[in-house]
Amino acid sequence: MDSIALLSRITLVNDKFTLYFHDGHVLSHIVLNKSNEKIDFYNSKIIVTLLFKNFNIDLLLDKQPFDYNNIHHRKLIFVSYLFKDNILQELFPLNLTMLKNLIKTRNEDLLNIFKYLISSSLNQNDPFTLEMIIDDMPEELIDMLGSIETNKLAPTRKRQLSQELENNIEDDDINELIETSSDSDNNSTDNSVYTTPKQYQRKVRKLNANEVAIENMEPPKTFLPYPQINTKETKTGKLIAMFPTYFNSMELLKNTKIHLFFIPEEMENEHQRTLPNYELKPNINCIEFVMSVKEMQQVFGKIEDSKSLKTIAFNKDSIIDFQLMKIAYKNNLYSAIWKLKRFRVNTKKKVKKTNSRKNASFLNNVISNFVPSSDPDNAANVNSYNGKPSSPQSDPILQFSGLVLKPGETKYFQLYCILLACSDESHSFLKLTVTDFTKNTMIQQKYLIDKFLIDYNNKIDDNEGIRLIMYPNVFKPFNEKVKKLYNKEIKDMFIGTSKNLSDKGILCKMTIKANLYSDKLNAIVRECEPIPVDEFTSLTDHEKFYVEKLYSNTFPRITHYSQRFVLDYYKICFPFEWNNLKLVLTLPVKKNVPILNPHLLNNRERYGNKSIESDFEEDSESEDDSESESQEENGEDWKDDFDPENDANETDYTLFDDTSSEMLSSRFTEENDFYKLNQVPLSDRQIYTVKTEIVNVDCNKFYFEYFLRSQDNKDNFVDPRKTINAIINPTRRLKRFFNLTEAESKPDKILQSINSRYASDIKRIINQNFTLKLNRNYILLSKNVKLLTWSLVGVTMEELNPLNTNNTIEVKLEI
Repeated sequence: MDSIALLSRITLVNDKFTLYFHDGHVLSHIVLNKSNEKIDFYNSKIIVTLLFKNFNIDLLLDKQPFDYNNIHHRKLIFVSYLFKDNILQELFPLNLTMLKNLIKTRNEDLLNIFKYLISSSLNQNDPFTLEMIIDDMPEELIDMLGSIETNKLAPTRKRQLSQELENNIEDDDINELIETSSDSDNNSTDNSVYTTPKQYQRKVRKLNANEVAIENMEPPKTFLPYPQINTKETKTGKLIAMFPTYFNSMELLKNTKIHLFFIPEEMENEHQRTLPNYELKPNINCIEFVMSVKEMQQVFGKIEDSKSLKTIAFNKDSIIDFQLMKIAYKNNLYSAIWKLKRFRVNTKKKVKKTNSRKNASFLNNVISNFVPSSDPDNAANVNSYNGKPSSPQSDPILQFSGLVLKPGETKYFQLYCILLACSDESHSFLKLTVTDFTKNTMIQQKYLIDKFLIDYNNKIDDNEGIRLIMYPNVFKPFNEKVKKLYNKEIKDMFIGTSKNLSDKGILCKMTIKANLYSDKLNAIVRECEPIPVDEFTSLTDHEKFYVEKLYSNTFPRITHYSQRFVLDYYKICFPFEWNNLKLVLTLPVKKNVPILNPHLLNNRERYGNKSIESDFEEDSESEDDSESESQEENGEDWKDDFDPENDANETDYTLFDDTSSEMLSSRFTEENDFYKLNQVPLSDRQIYTVKTEIVNVDCNKFYFEYFLRSQDNKDNFVDPRKTINAIINPTRRLKRFFNLTEAESKPDKILQSINSRYASDIKRIINQNFTLKLNRNYILLSKNVKLLTWSLVGVTMEELNPLNTNNTIEVKLEI
């Protein structure tokens, strides 16, 4: 009788092919060629090659031993085979049409295999997850698998799964997990809830004898320069920005290098979390080309100005050829830069990928169908308001005090709340404690974890906190958004053994499914995102009503003693001012104003009689006014602010906004791993003390750029991945850095002024060691594209002169 199985592994050892199949119960194997005859080996090789070619996989079977294991982690290969008298009689792959027919007839073998895959995905110790294969499955198969009904699943396997889950969690949470598992799109198979299963890219590729060694490697997330000079590459993607960004004539770019920024297709996912805005990190999430005017004209032809270049090349699906070229520095040092060699628009149309929401729906259906419901009367998970499955967008907003639940009733709602605590004790899900400071005396629930507000003695009541369950697939995107805002993952925010997070002031919008189980609240977070203060103006009036209530309810509950310790974090999600030693709530009123770092945007704080000076600090109003007037009188076709659609190309925010020396000193961090520093996001607030060598300087009338590397690096090759570029611009900052007069800082004079006064000093600082302080900054290349750079803190060119300094530049603070 023919059997249906899932191909799991293939090995080739000593000219013997062995195939491993899983039928949903056991893993069995078949040796294709048992004899030592060459003809049998060649016939088996043809069978294996044709089998895998049917699934667009090319095997390289020239080297032995060959071991291609865990095939089902990449692709589902169903086969039908007949095994008789210990000899394989038949073997052929099942195509989509055959699978459709088998599912319609409720084929028991196929159902057992699906149940095996689902249980493996739920198994804590099994590396397999459904997410590994879902992107590679045909849409028709996703729809069909999602239709598998609960009553068709074997009761024995359900009991087995329940027993597996029971062995992995504490008794207090067994019922909680079984009841809530149906809302989990996918459970993590990792021992830590802070890491999620690897996402695999599915492409037709050749497999070789090294497959076992490389199969678990993640695809590279960064595009890094090759050490081999003259390496050539061809990529598809888009040119999205350049620097300098605005010029009326190419003549203005003489002696100036033009920087072009290109995002290859494989890096598009690196920018998904910030879209529609781009935060560019050269050699990390984009490719940077450094070009002369002549090189630009060789690639793009005749270019009149920045507008014509953007029209020709920007934001178009393109194919480019480029090459890694050597660039020489002083003292036999050298580095590498990418040079664009050829550009053409890609006229081929892209095929859109299947909507991922359907994939998520499939995972939810399959897992929820497999995990038994503790309440058979409530297995449908319907919304009590309209009897239909709930959509997060249509769920009503409630306060905890307004939640009413009847036995057997399930409700879906949105809640604005403060995250008080987060625990991962069970490793299968997280337990949360949240509050909106309203009370509900009608609903009973289990104990609340770490229910205090900053001060351990300042605890909320049991009936004003909510205990929630969150699964890893919901936690992962939430954790990523928190990290973007706070520059820390949640696991790094805890103090000691406590799981309390109330000192961070994380204001959340949650979509929740709630019902009663054993007369106690059983609530699962379906979606969750932090709400920073700069998103307040984008909320609807209805949403603002609840957020304002939460704003107003929070601060009266924080003790006066605790307030001064939490200002640093609470500014991210709460709008307030420090007035007469009191916190005063100030609601945002401006609309459509993007604020990247709300916790940094404040009026300048004063320390004693001296303000903290830095390259971020805004110049006086009179200085800006006089400078703009001088430009108008000069009539130059060059703009200080590079992009004519923006009023400034950098954000002039204050570095320090706390009022205690203890908080201020905590902002300084020593870090000499430059590769690690280049990963730092724009939201980072630290000032980094670095021991560095200045290896090169680029000076022109648009900007002044330092190339820094760690003093620990003694190689002749200056790796761009481990080089920090500190940029000073525009004119007003160059004026301050070089201490230029008004006349010397005019656009047509500034380069000449710098060269006449500092040419020898600039040469002298190259290859000198310094201890400098740096802070993350950016250059606005267009309305939605930011180039992440570094700024020198509290230093001028005179202070960098080796003849005037001990090579240690410190920021002097008077408290």
